[in-house]
Amino acid sequence: MKKFIFLAAFCTLLNAAEITPQCQRDDAKEVVVCSDKKLGNLMWQDGAKIAEATFDQAKDYCENLNFAGYAGWRLPNKAEILSIADKSRYEPAIKKEFKYIAGVGASYWSGDKFEGDKNRAWIVVFKRGGDNWSELDKQNFVRCVREYK
Repeated sequence: MKKFIFLAAFCTLLNAAEITPQCQRDDAKEVVVCSDKKLGNLMWQDGAKIAEATFDQAKDYCENLNFAGYAGWRLPNKAEILSIADKSRYEPAIKKEFKYIAGVGASYWSGDKFEGDKNRAWIVVFKRGGDNWSELDKQNFVRCVREYK
Protein backbone atom coordinates (compact mmCIF):
# COMPACT_ATOMS: atom_id res chain seq x y z
CA MET A 1 0.00 0.00 0.00
CA LYS A 2 2.84 2.42 0.84
CA LYS A 3 4.44 1.72 -2.55
CA PHE A 4 1.15 2.53 -4.28
CA ILE A 5 0.77 5.84 -2.40
CA PHE A 6 4.37 6.79 -3.18
CA LEU A 7 3.93 5.91 -6.85
CA ALA A 8 0.68 7.90 -7.09
CA ALA A 9 2.33 10.94 -5.45
CA PHE A 10 5.34 10.65 -7.77
CA CYS A 11 3.12 10.50 -10.87
CA THR A 12 1.17 13.54 -9.66
CA LEU A 13 4.41 15.50 -9.32
CA LEU A 14 5.45 14.53 -12.84
CA ASN A 15 2.13 15.67 -14.30
CA ALA A 16 2.33 18.96 -12.39
CA ALA A 17 5.45 19.77 -14.39
CA GLU A 18 3.65 19.74 -17.76
CA ILE A 19 4.97 22.00 -20.47
CA THR A 20 2.65 24.99 -20.68
CA PRO A 21 4.26 27.78 -22.69
CA GLN A 22 2.96 31.32 -22.80
CA CYS A 23 2.54 32.44 -26.40
CA GLN A 24 2.21 35.75 -28.26
CA ARG A 25 1.37 36.30 -31.91
CA ASP A 26 3.11 38.77 -34.21
CA ASP A 27 0.57 39.32 -37.01
CA ALA A 28 2.97 41.40 -39.12
CA LYS A 29 5.53 38.57 -39.30
CA GLU A 30 3.00 35.69 -39.13
CA VAL A 31 4.86 34.02 -36.27
CA VAL A 32 4.00 32.95 -32.75
CA VAL A 33 6.63 33.14 -30.00
CA CYS A 34 6.17 30.76 -27.07
CA SER A 35 8.17 30.75 -23.83
CA ASP A 36 8.51 27.91 -21.35
CA LYS A 37 11.06 27.06 -18.64
CA LYS A 38 11.79 23.63 -20.11
CA LEU A 39 11.65 24.46 -23.82
CA GLY A 40 12.99 28.01 -23.74
CA ASN A 41 11.83 30.60 -26.28
CA LEU A 42 10.58 29.21 -29.57
CA MET A 43 9.38 31.05 -32.66
CA TRP A 44 6.76 29.18 -34.70
CA GLN A 45 5.95 29.66 -38.36
CA ASP A 46 2.24 30.56 -38.71
CA GLY A 47 1.69 31.84 -42.23
CA ALA A 48 -1.29 31.30 -44.50
CA LYS A 49 0.75 29.02 -46.79
CA ILE A 50 1.08 25.63 -45.10
CA ALA A 51 3.42 23.07 -46.62
CA GLU A 52 2.47 19.42 -46.98
CA ALA A 53 5.28 16.91 -47.41
CA THR A 54 6.80 13.55 -46.59
CA PHE A 55 9.04 13.37 -43.51
CA ASP A 56 12.32 13.91 -45.41
CA GLN A 57 10.78 16.69 -47.51
CA ALA A 58 9.46 18.35 -44.33
CA LYS A 59 12.91 18.30 -42.72
CA ASP A 60 14.47 19.79 -45.87
CA TYR A 61 11.70 22.40 -46.13
CA CYS A 62 12.28 23.66 -42.59
CA GLU A 63 16.08 23.58 -42.83
CA ASN A 64 15.95 25.69 -46.03
CA LEU A 65 13.17 28.02 -44.93
CA ASN A 66 13.69 31.76 -44.78
CA PHE A 67 10.50 33.09 -43.21
CA ALA A 68 9.65 36.41 -41.55
CA GLY A 69 13.24 37.50 -42.17
CA TYR A 70 14.70 34.59 -40.21
CA ALA A 71 16.70 31.49 -41.09
CA GLY A 72 17.57 28.64 -38.72
CA TRP A 73 14.19 26.89 -38.89
CA ARG A 74 13.81 23.18 -38.20
CA LEU A 75 11.16 20.52 -37.72
CA PRO A 76 10.04 20.59 -34.06
CA ASN A 77 10.59 17.62 -31.79
CA LYS A 78 7.60 15.80 -30.34
CA ALA A 79 7.61 17.68 -27.01
CA GLU A 80 7.81 21.04 -28.79
CA ILE A 81 4.91 20.48 -31.17
CA LEU A 82 2.79 18.93 -28.41
CA SER A 83 3.45 22.04 -26.30
CA ILE A 84 1.35 24.17 -28.66
CA ALA A 85 -1.62 21.81 -28.45
CA ASP A 86 -4.40 23.03 -26.19
CA LYS A 87 -6.55 20.14 -25.01
CA SER A 88 -9.04 22.53 -23.40
CA ARG A 89 -10.03 23.42 -26.98
CA TYR A 90 -11.46 21.18 -29.70
CA GLU A 91 -11.35 21.41 -33.49
CA PRO A 92 -8.75 22.84 -33.42
CA ALA A 93 -6.99 21.96 -30.18
CA ILE A 94 -4.13 24.39 -30.68
CA LYS A 95 -3.20 27.48 -28.69
CA LYS A 96 -5.43 30.40 -29.64
CA GLU A 97 -2.46 32.53 -30.77
CA PHE A 98 -2.09 30.33 -33.86
CA LYS A 99 -4.18 31.71 -36.70
CA TYR A 100 -3.52 29.23 -39.51
CA ILE A 101 -4.13 25.49 -39.48
CA ALA A 102 -4.49 23.16 -42.45
CA GLY A 103 -7.74 21.71 -41.09
CA VAL A 104 -9.00 20.43 -37.77
CA GLY A 105 -8.09 16.84 -38.59
CA ALA A 106 -4.74 17.69 -40.19
CA SER A 107 -1.60 15.90 -39.00
CA TYR A 108 1.66 17.80 -38.47
CA TRP A 109 5.12 16.24 -38.46
CA SER A 110 7.47 16.22 -35.51
CA GLY A 111 11.15 15.64 -36.17
CA ASP A 112 11.20 12.55 -33.91
CA LYS A 113 11.07 9.11 -35.40
CA PHE A 114 8.93 6.45 -33.73
CA GLU A 115 11.09 4.41 -31.34
CA GLY A 116 9.62 1.03 -32.33
CA ASP A 117 9.85 1.51 -36.08
CA LYS A 118 12.33 3.85 -37.80
CA ASN A 119 10.06 3.95 -40.86
CA ARG A 120 7.58 6.06 -38.87
CA ALA A 121 7.68 9.41 -37.10
CA TRP A 122 5.52 11.13 -34.50
CA ILE A 123 2.80 13.51 -35.61
CA VAL A 124 0.34 15.77 -33.80
CA VAL A 125 -3.29 16.02 -34.84
CA PHE A 126 -4.79 19.34 -33.76
CA LYS A 127 -8.37 18.08 -33.84
CA ARG A 128 -7.99 16.96 -30.23
CA GLY A 129 -4.33 17.86 -29.69
CA GLY A 130 -3.12 14.26 -29.50
CA ASP A 131 -0.11 12.50 -30.93
CA ASN A 132 0.15 9.51 -33.22
CA TRP A 133 2.63 8.20 -35.77
CA SER A 134 2.82 8.21 -39.54
CA GLU A 135 4.89 6.37 -42.13
CA LEU A 136 7.76 8.54 -43.36
CA ASP A 137 6.58 8.45 -46.98
CA LYS A 138 3.08 9.77 -46.15
CA GLN A 139 2.11 13.42 -46.67
CA ASN A 140 1.54 15.45 -43.50
CA PHE A 141 1.60 19.17 -42.82
CA VAL A 142 4.63 21.13 -41.67
CA ARG A 143 4.96 23.80 -38.96
CA CYS A 144 8.58 24.86 -38.57
CA VAL A 145 10.15 26.23 -35.39
CA ARG A 146 13.36 28.04 -34.43
CA GLU A 147 15.07 29.16 -31.24
CA TYR A 148 14.19 32.76 -30.40
CA LYS A 149 16.47 35.09 -28.47
